[in-house]
Amino acid sequence: MIHLGVLFVFLGGIWGSPKLITLCNRLFGREVISKGLICLPLGEKHSRVYDSQGKEIGRLPFDLHLENFDVFYYDNPSLIIQDKESPDFLYMVPIQTSGPVYFDGGIELEVLRQFQHLQIIFQDGRPVPAEEEGPPGQPDPGFEIKLRPPDGKEEYHYVWQRRAVHSLPKHRFRIQYQAPQWPRQYRSQISIWQADQQPIYCTIEVNRPFFYKGYLFYQSSWGQDEKGLYSVIGVVNNSGLTAVFFGYGLLALGTAGQCWFRPLLSHILKKKERLYRN
Repeated sequence: MIHLGVLFVFLGGIWGSPKLITLCNRLFGREVISKGLICLPLGEKHSRVYDSQGKEIGRLPFDLHLENFDVFYYDNPSLIIQDKESPDFLYMVPIQTSGPVYFDGGIELEVLRQFQHLQIIFQDGRPVPAEEEGPPGQPDPGFEIKLRPPDGKEEYHYVWQRRAVHSLPKHRFRIQYQAPQWPRQYRSQISIWQADQQPIYCTIEVNRPFFYKGYLFYQSSWGQDEKGLYSVIGVVNNSGLTAVFFGYGLLALGTAGQCWFRPLLSHILKKKERLYRN
């Protein structure tokens, strides 16, 4: 069993090696992907696979569609509040919509509303949120914030997550959005589309890959550009993986038999032989 296990691991590794897959592609005219990356913008669907340099190396026999993408952080988004009249006044508070936050000197801050597509218009010389949010294809999330100093002169600030600082000249305070810095987990919700078949839905997380049609898909990276979030999915051909796992199973059983079962059986037989002689 030990020798068979080593043989299966060896043959399975060769069968799934990139060089053998490339050779078989040339000999038999196949288009099997050995290893690559798929960059999926949110809401888009395609089957193109690229190498680490961004060069297209082939296409899968099915399309992947990024339904949704979530990023979870260890820390929370915050607001940095600075008083233009007092450089020493600097606070950082987590964003919350459950009620006002009070600072030293009687200053009150409250997050009034959160927008997925914040658009600003001017009414009577004052910026206000538009009744209709911006186009869904170009998200521009932000917050409406009310800040009240001790003198009672309320200031309404509009803070976008993609813009560093927003402050009108007449405002006493400057408010900046501080994005969370430490990702804890990111997750892609994928649908797989193939001709004349119902889509298959799956979730891919870090350290939780997905197997389909001889390929292993795993969460490699993610990012954000002017179009929004995108997920980078790693794809690896898992040909020969079953043989490798089967070989390791044989190795484990064979090693256990050699190191434990055989000595135990020998001990039992010797004990029975001594009892028989007595």
